[in-house]
Amino acid sequence: MFSILKDECPIATVAIFLLSGSLSTEWSSREAGMVQASVNKEQLDKLRNTYCDAAQYLGVPRTSAERCFTKLAQYYAEPHRRYHTLAHLHQCMVEFADVVWHSQDPALIVMAIFYHDITYDVHRNDNEAKSALYWKFIARHVLEVKNEGFIAEVARLIELSGEHRTDPVTDPDAALFLDVDMSILGADAPEYDAYAAAVRQEYAHCSDDEWAFGRVAKFLDPTLCEDRIFLTDIFRQKYEENARANLMEERCRYQKNLPLA
Repeated sequence: MFSILKDECPIATVAIFLLSGSLSTEWSSREAGMVQASVNKEQLDKLRNTYCDAAQYLGVPRTSAERCFTKLAQYYAEPHRRYHTLAHLHQCMVEFADVVWHSQDPALIVMAIFYHDITYDVHRNDNEAKSALYWKFIARHVLEVKNEGFIAEVARLIELSGEHRTDPVTDPDAALFLDVDMSILGADAPEYDAYAAAVRQEYAHCSDDEWAFGRVAKFLDPTLCEDRIFLTDIFRQKYEENARANLMEERCRYQKNLPLA
């Protein structure tokens, strides 16, 4: 796998920046409670600082990074979003902070997190491909990242988020990124229920029957049929049991015709 760290700086340098800066003190504690539709000022500042710090490690001037983050934040604040918001990115960063030492290229995962849902339209089935294209355009023409290998690898991770499948042995950073994205499935029951209700709101145009059928057939059953929901051992040990219980409870709720929340 391509690594931005091989020739430019030792892995400890980037990992320390994540741990001691944006992804250490700032990201050390998860806000208790429900999934949020938006972030507060402190959370927004944490996200901005993390984005700009990662961009600077790629040789991007902070002024350019801040402009790109402002535009990115506008996408994640689109009115049709309820779960796929800046709050989702915030939750992902909290999770990544706990496992950053397991990453070969921390900056790679940071940028994949920021851009993996930049395009989100529930009426389309190519959101990941469009998000990857958006990232490549921004990276090349606005951030002016010079490392084509890094740009391509971030795009690959973004596209993988559509299926959430890869080999954790041969593709460890991709597996770690995908598990971070799916970590909400292993949350405590009230937080999981808030997530499920928020996704349901994003599909408000669907009737209850349409939603239940699609949710079960396209997500709950296929996910529960996997040998393991989480690809990496660290996330499997932390969240697999909770995730299966949450998914099964949601499925039973549809069978009993109960509301999500």
